[in-house]
Amino acid sequence: MFRCVMSLTVCLCVCLISGTSLNAQEPEAPTINAATKSENRLPAEWFGTWRGEVEATSLKGQTSTFQMELTVRPLTERGRWQWQIVYSGPQGESKRPYELVASKDQPGQFVIDEKNSILIDTTLLGNTIVSQFSVQGQSLLSRYRLRNSGADAATPSIEFEILAGPSKVATTSGGQNEVPAVDSWLLTSRQSAVLKRVDETPAAEA
Repeated sequence: MFRCVMSLTVCLCVCLISGTSLNAQEPEAPTINAATKSENRLPAEWFGTWRGEVEATSLKGQTSTFQMELTVRPLTERGRWQWQIVYSGPQGESKRPYELVASKDQPGQFVIDEKNSILIDTTLLGNTIVSQFSVQGQSLLSRYRLRNSGADAATPSIEFEILAGPSKVATTSGGQNEVPAVDSWLLTSRQSAVLKRVDETPAAEA
């Protein structure tokens, strides 16, 4: 199992698996720029190192666990943050030195730069960072939700979740008598964890 979660984009979906939009527009290619006019910044409550145990469950009832560590810190270049993920289990450890980059002139929109030419569009919605992408015939929805943040929070945490399934439409319904056609997709696996901060709260960006 652990070998399959080494890459957030490729191995997660291949190993665990062997929403719906009307009038969607074709997304533009992500544009990343550290110097944004809108001062698109990540709140300091996200900064720190977070750890927890991930439970992976498939539609077939298969379950497994592994350790995950997420480190979020501001980098020297403005508009960039360390977004490093480390997976560990019986077969060893794998480090993913990703970066979170502010999208140009788009408040709340970021890109996860995997440092290998892969860029994942990412959105900050309130206290939740979400991204959706597909790879090798599989679609994935990734969510990080910050909980109990703020100066008075004693035990802040991040709820992590990835839902995955085939990119191919499973069912199309409607489309008659002025009812719009609706496509739906099947979800076949889920990974979830509660990540707890393991270091002192870092200072905010200058």
